Amino acid sequence: MLPRLQCTFRGAQERKAMNRFFEILPMLGSLIMVVAILVLTYYATRWYARRAGGAVSSKNIRVIDKVSLSNNTALVIACVCGKYYLLGMTEHGITLLRELEAFEEQAPELQAASFKKLFEKFTEQPKKENKKDDGGTQ
Repeated sequence: MLPRLQCTFRGAQERKAMNRFFEILPMLGSLIMVVAILVLTYYATRWYARRAGGAVSSKNIRVIDKVSLSNNTALVIACVCGKYYLLGMTEHGITLLRELEAFEEQAPELQAASFKKLFEKFTEQPKKENKKDDGGTQ
C-alpha cells in the first residue's frame, strides 16, 4: 500500500507545480509584451527622427534668431559663411530682405528676472513729465 500512496503524493505535487506554472505563464507573457512594446517604441522614434530630419547641423549656416509674425510668416536672422542676413519666411518661400552689415550676436540673458521685478515693471504708473513740458499749450 505504501508504494501506491507515494505515487499519488508525487502526482499531487507534480499537479501543483504544473498549476503554478500555468498561473505564472500569463504574467510572463504580459511582461514579454511590455518589453516588446518598449523596444518597438524605441526603434520607431529613432526611425521617425531620422525620417523627419530633426535638427540638421551645419558648419556654415546657423539660424541666429527667429520671430513669428503670424501662423505662416516669420523673420529670421541667419549667419551664412560669416555674413548675416535678414530673411522673410512665408508658406510660399523664403525672401532675402537685406544683408546685415554691422550685426553683433548677443548672448541670451542668463539671469531670469524674478516675478516681483516683472510685476513691478508692468504695474508701474506712467510718469507725468509730459504735462510739465506742455506748459500751457492746451
